[in-house]
Amino acid sequence: MDYARAHYDDGSVACDEVGLAIQRYYPWGARRIRYGEIRDLAVLQLSDWSAMAPWRIWGPVDLEHWWNLDTHRSEKHVALVLETGERFKPTVTPADPEGFETVLRAHLAGLAALREEVALARLRTGTTPAIPAQRSVEAIVPEPTTRVRS
Repeated sequence: MDYARAHYDDGSVACDEVGLAIQRYYPWGARRIRYGEIRDLAVLQLSDWSAMAPWRIWGPVDLEHWWNLDTHRSEKHVALVLETGERFKPTVTPADPEGFETVLRAHLAGLAALREEVALARLRTGTTPAIPAQRSVEAIVPEPTTRVRS
């Protein structure tokens, strides 16, 4: 991950033009997820059934969510759940959940639009066109980048 070009970075989770990196996901380091691997994004309020989640520092609270190491989770009220089709859903508590969600949804919308464009071109021509090298999310995610100071 090129953190100098990150569209969102709060030290715990960062998004760039290719995907996102969840820091302290594994005991040995970060987990990298490409935008194409994300099927859905859900907002989880840390209340009710998930009342114990803020007190869980790392790992699974249940058999569905996997939390990265976040020692400040008890101070947060919102988590974001990434559906990747795996048994455990990566679940993060970014410092700026609205900013993180906005950047991530913009990337996912751009990816969906690109897939639709390629599918339409495939229908018209019968072949799969090359994806333009200059395709960038700068048109989707405006600068300046979202940087959250901890």
